[in-house]
Amino acid sequence: MKKEVDLRKRETEAIVKKCAKTYKEQLLNKNVMFITMQANKEIQTFEVTFLKENFLHLTGIEVDKSKMSAKDFFDRCINNKLSIKDFELRKDNTSNLKLKILPTLVTIDRTANMLGDFDDTKMFLQTKKIAGNVSACMGFQYYKNINTYIPNTALKEDIRNITINRNRIVTIFKKNTNQKLYYEATYIAKNIDMHEILNNEILKNKLDSEKIYSEKDIYKKILSN
Repeated sequence: MKKEVDLRKRETEAIVKKCAKTYKEQLLNKNVMFITMQANKEIQTFEVTFLKENFLHLTGIEVDKSKMSAKDFFDRCINNKLSIKDFELRKDNTSNLKLKILPTLVTIDRTANMLGDFDDTKMFLQTKKIAGNVSACMGFQYYKNINTYIPNTALKEDIRNITINRNRIVTIFKKNTNQKLYYEATYIAKNIDMHEILNNEILKNKLDSEKIYSEKDIYKKILSN
């Protein structure tokens, strides 16, 4: 039994280390702005912040917080110093479920296509907003002390089953937390008029229209038209 548990923990260690590096490259110290459009064409925005200490919540594994903080956990992952002695898998199998979707969630700025309010009649969970798709979701909670929404849970669920007031995400922008305006487009939905997005009154004060770009060739073409 111990050998089986150790094997699972070694597999977990590899997944967590790899995903931590992606999180560092794509999300760490970033603001992400999800832009949704309602049926009446009304545009709304939802902005979140990704910090070092948020990563642990997404993994579903447990650490002894008296010995290791969430920040320390992330640093150990990045520096390849995490060992199977540093964490435990949850007995209710939620660790396994969250680890299956972790590679998707650390690229949430590219994979989310819907956003909604968490339906707390479906399960007991302290989270407010949900972003994701039909197979993986990330929950966000507002924290007054830092005046922003941050990720606080991961769910292997179809977002349509756990949200209300749900809307399609039409565009996602990203920026560094120390910058005022958004400039990188990481997701653009199909059949979206980017001129309508870029000229929207709500977004004019949030986007750096002169520097907007995307790393993806398909989005580069859209932005250049």
